[in-house]
Amino acid sequence: MSLRHSGQTAFVLLVGMASTTLPTPLYPYYQRHFGFALLMTTVIFSAYGIGVLGTLLLAGNLSDRTGRRPVMLAACLLGMASALVFMFSQGIGTLMLGRLISGISAGLFTATATTQIVESAPPKRQSRAALLATLANMVGLGIGPVISATTAMLLPAPGQSIFIIDVVALTVAAVMVWKTAETAPTPEPGPLLRIRCPYVPHYLLRPFIPAAVAGFAGFAVMGIFTSAVPNVMGQLMGIHMPLAIGTMALLIFLGSAVGQTGQQRLPIAMRLPIGAALLALGMALIGISIGTVTPVMLALGGVVAGIGQGIALRAGLGEMTRLSREADRASVTSMFFLILYLASVIPVVGLGLAAYAVGLTLAATLFSAGIGGLALAALMALFWLSAHPEHTTNADAAR
Repeated sequence: MSLRHSGQTAFVLLVGMASTTLPTPLYPYYQRHFGFALLMTTVIFSAYGIGVLGTLLLAGNLSDRTGRRPVMLAACLLGMASALVFMFSQGIGTLMLGRLISGISAGLFTATATTQIVESAPPKRQSRAALLATLANMVGLGIGPVISATTAMLLPAPGQSIFIIDVVALTVAAVMVWKTAETAPTPEPGPLLRIRCPYVPHYLLRPFIPAAVAGFAGFAVMGIFTSAVPNVMGQLMGIHMPLAIGTMALLIFLGSAVGQTGQQRLPIAMRLPIGAALLALGMALIGISIGTVTPVMLALGGVVAGIGQGIALRAGLGEMTRLSREADRASVTSMFFLILYLASVIPVVGLGLAAYAVGLTLAATLFSAGIGGLALAALMALFWLSAHPEHTTNADAAR
C-alpha cells in the first residue's frame, strides 16, 4: 500500500461528501417551488444529521465485519439513491427522505473511508494520511454548494441537472472503490448492526468537557451557517444568486481546512484555546453582519469561525487521543463525534423554531451570541484547567 492508494480513497471520500451538500444553494428554489418557510428548511436539513448519527451508532464499525470496500460501495449507492430522490422530489416529505439517505451515506463514508485511507498508507505516513482524510471530508463538504450553484446558473432545471452529474460522479467513485484493494483485517464475528454505547471514563471528564463544548460549538456553527445562509442572504441581504450563496457556504469549510492544517504550527497547549477564541470571534462577526446586513462581514465571520472550528476539532481529538488509555480510546472518540453530530441537528432545528417565533434577524443574532458564548465557556474552562493542573488526571495516573 502507499499514499497513492490513500489518495484514491480520499478522492472517493471527497466526491461522497460533496454529494451531501449539493442541495444547500437550492433551498431557496425548493422554498419557492414547494412553498415552505425557513422552519421547514432547517427540519429538512436536520434529517441529514439524524441519518449520520443513526449510522455512526448502529453501523460505525460495520466495515470491521464486512470489509471496507462493501461499505463504501453501499455509501456510493445510497448517495445515488439520495440524488434520485432529490431529482424527482415532489414536496417536503421527499426532500427529508433525500437528506436522511444522504446522512446515512455520509455516516458510512466518514466511518469507513477515513479508516481505509489511514490503513492504505505506510506506517510512517499514517499521520499525513489522517490529515488527508480530514481535508477530503471538509473540502468535499465545501465544494458541493459551489458546484451545485454553478450548475444551477449554467444549466436548465436546477433541481435536476446537478443530481444527474452527482449520479455520474458517484458511479465513477464506485468504480474506483471496486478496483481498490481491501485493507480490513479478518472480519470480526458478531451481528452486522449493533448499537454501540460510547462512554467517557471518569479520569477524562475534566479535559473532555471543554473539548466537547468547543467541538459542539464548532459543528453548530457549520450546521447553522450552511442551513441559514441561503435565507440570510436572500431575505436579509437581497442576494439571490446561487453561486454567491454556494461560495458563502464554501468559506466556512475552507476555513476549517486551513485551521486543521495550520494548527500544527501552534503550541500544543494553546491549540484548543485559540480554536475556541476564534470560534467566539467568528460568531461575533456573523452576529454583527446580520444586524448590520453586511455580506463582507458575514464572509469574514464564516472564515474566522471555520478556522477556529478546524483548530478546535483537531486539537480536541488530539487531546482525547493523548490522554485516553488504549482500551478507552475508541469509545471516547465515538462519544466525541456523537456530541459533534448532535450539534448539527439540535441548534439547526432550534434556529428554525426561533425564526418562526421572533423573525430571522433576531433569531440568527441570538443563536450567534449563544454559540459564541459556548466557545467562550470552553475557553474559560480550558484556562481554569491550565491554572489548576491538580484537577486534571491523565491516563497514566488513572492506571
